[in-house]
Amino acid sequence: MTLQTQAAWMFPDPHTGMAGGITFGSFLIDASGEKFACIFRVPKSGNIHKVGYLTGTVNTGDTVKVGLQTSTSGFPSGSAYGGMVAGTQVINSTDDNTWFTTALGTDATATAGDYVWAVIEFNSFVAGSINFQVINPTSAVSLSFPYIAQFTGSWAAGPFPPVIYIEYDESGSDGE
Repeated sequence: MTLQTQAAWMFPDPHTGMAGGITFGSFLIDASGEKFACIFRVPKSGNIHKVGYLTGTVNTGDTVKVGLQTSTSGFPSGSAYGGMVAGTQVINSTDDNTWFTTALGTDATATAGDYVWAVIEFNSFVAGSINFQVINPTSAVSLSFPYIAQFTGSWAAGPFPPVIYIEYDESGSDGE
């Protein structure tokens, strides 16, 4: 069997620290303008198609917008990365602890080595109250990068490793 192209990259590496067990925490968005985000470094050049993430408790469902943004001063810039258009995902009140894979509206052209933010926010806030899972930094996995940020009036970063993945085709080098 020949080597196959890997279609998804998970952050953090799911094999890191597994022996000691992983505990989860979560971050809540429940008001207009609130956002949940995670920064990562693009491992290989290609076209990013989808972003995957794990919900925690969903008190009230709503539609979220999922996109990629460039980085400014360690936080999302508000500018789309790689020419992408954000995609949307309906999250229902029964979607506690559910993996979602949201297709971007248009792919992002990614370049190995770029720092990119995956950003999740309400598409048009109705009454949502949704938690997004992160790895508890007191568990066996404790990393300083990648990390998450939350916007509730201003951006604040946390040492929490995200529970996300990106899906794309590899069309170039790994930038190493």
